[in-house]
Amino acid sequence: MQDLKEKIKAEAASLGFSFCSFTTPGRPLHYPQYLEWLSGGYAAGMDYLKNDRTRAARANPAALLPGAQTLIVLGYPYKYQTSSGIRIQNSSAPTGRIASYALYQDYHHYLRKKTKLFAAAIDQVSGRKNRFLFFIDSSAILEKDTAFMAGAGWIGKNSLLITPSYGSFQYLAVLLTDLLIEADEPFTTDLCGQCRRCITACPSGCITENHSVDANRCIAYLTIEYKGVIPGDLRAVIADRIFGCEECQLACPHNEYILRNLTDQNSSLVIEPTVDLIREMELSVETFQSKYGGTPITRATFQGFRRNLIIAMGNSRSQECLPILENTLFHDPSWLLRLHAAWAIASIMGQGSYQILSEVCRLETDYRVEAEILSLINEQK
Repeated sequence: MQDLKEKIKAEAASLGFSFCSFTTPGRPLHYPQYLEWLSGGYAAGMDYLKNDRTRAARANPAALLPGAQTLIVLGYPYKYQTSSGIRIQNSSAPTGRIASYALYQDYHHYLRKKTKLFAAAIDQVSGRKNRFLFFIDSSAILEKDTAFMAGAGWIGKNSLLITPSYGSFQYLAVLLTDLLIEADEPFTTDLCGQCRRCITACPSGCITENHSVDANRCIAYLTIEYKGVIPGDLRAVIADRIFGCEECQLACPHNEYILRNLTDQNSSLVIEPTVDLIREMELSVETFQSKYGGTPITRATFQGFRRNLIIAMGNSRSQECLPILENTLFHDPSWLLRLHAAWAIASIMGQGSYQILSEVCRLETDYRVEAEILSLINEQK
């Protein structure tokens, strides 16, 4: 069995996976903490995490596949990107940042192809046709806890999986199979110790004291999953982040070597890490889909992405943004975008926005936008 295990690990390495570890499909070690996280309201609007079916599946992964024997956990590294070297045409234009993981082809699709190749290789080296279920951040498996139990790494204070060799800049994939493979021992080394760098670095203070994150305040959640009104006290801390946030990873000492030395083995960049806010705001639904289709960006939706652009415009304090913001405030059919445009204009113009806000307030028909505008006007008195 040990020989088979090593052959499987070799196949994983040949496909570019950063680690390949094994555990039994039993109850996850940190499942009680997961339930506490849910009951504490830290999952915010991610209701799909709270339903009974998801809870049951995460409590007993083996029930998902008859005859299940082994969970195989894989890591696939990606490189933190600051620039592709392509200059934005207008160098003075206000810009927004996109998290590195989203700059490539959607990892859900990319890794599914990789894991299917890996599964075929397992069939080959095991000499039998095995049954598999694939989990790539899309099904009822606690991937990070599974990786911890398989000995791959430690769950950091920022709730991310940290591995000794590749830090936390990795995608995770899990395979549930009916092939019996000897389990690895759980990871035992506390890679965090007294370190609090991620907690200190978090712009919104969303990292709690028990190795978890309050999604209600997490910039990654707010700019990707959440589709509503960004709370007023969190708009400024979003800064120029229009999709995701990586501050806790950049602060982690276990990522220092990787940030300097990792060679990008993924396909070439599909998206620029820094984009022109005004040009992005000018995209139509069709051009948005043409540019970002097949990437994680579409998770935010067209409207959610535009909301994020508007917030970044407000935080830029750039006068160049005012024409498109005013057009949005007066003419956009989306109340959500009008609401954030009012805030962005007030952020850029300060008390100089009083006349514009007063004028549009008389025309506004949505009570939510009107309430936002009145609040902004009152702040200037």
